[in-house]
Amino acid sequence: QAFDFAEAAMQLDSIDGRWDKVAVRRSQKSSILMEAGQYEKARMELEKAIPVFREINNLNSLAISLVQLGEIAFMQGRIHDAGNAYNECVDICVKTKNIYIESRVRKNLWQLNREHFTEKGLMHLERYVELQTQLNSEKTSELMQSFNIKYETLKKEQMITIQRNRLLYLSVLLVFFIALAASGVFLAILKNKAAKAMEDRNAVLIKANMDKERLLVIA
Repeated sequence: QAFDFAEAAMQLDSIDGRWDKVAVRRSQKSSILMEAGQYEKARMELEKAIPVFREINNLNSLAISLVQLGEIAFMQGRIHDAGNAYNECVDICVKTKNIYIESRVRKNLWQLNREHFTEKGLMHLERYVELQTQLNSEKTSELMQSFNIKYETLKKEQMITIQRNRLLYLSVLLVFFIALAASGVFLAILKNKAAKAMEDRNAVLIKANMDKERLLVIA
């Protein structure tokens, strides 16, 4: 499926005349063909892509294609061709500071030279280890930066949550005190009404007693 997608994309780019994109698609196809063990077909795709990359000065894609070409030559036993492709790739990577591809090609050069050119192989191995350390350091820095961003985000979210809870708590207290004050006012009104009712009742009783005593006097 990946091969079919790359092939279809390349055909579309060919129709539109986007030859730089076509070259990139050929490089992608070569990776798929290499994984399938079809090294000769992969080599043919790369040999068509590489001149385009040189012409348009696409050094990143050129470096990737060269390391692929070298790996195919190494698998086919063409050691000299593999070395040429690897060395050109190293020059480009050093120029463009592409340490990821340089790390890959340095490892390949170590494997290429370790049996017959031990000193040269060790030089490439040392550089490979150095680049891997740098890559791992950068990955660690990226992870730490990502962690710090997440930590700051969580910290802000926690502060927002705390502030919301505080506002909610204060709102509940305010409602409680308002309700308490309203209850106090209501009880005071009831008390006043009860006192007034008691006064009215007492006044009625006093008047009734006075009327009773008046009647007794008359009698």
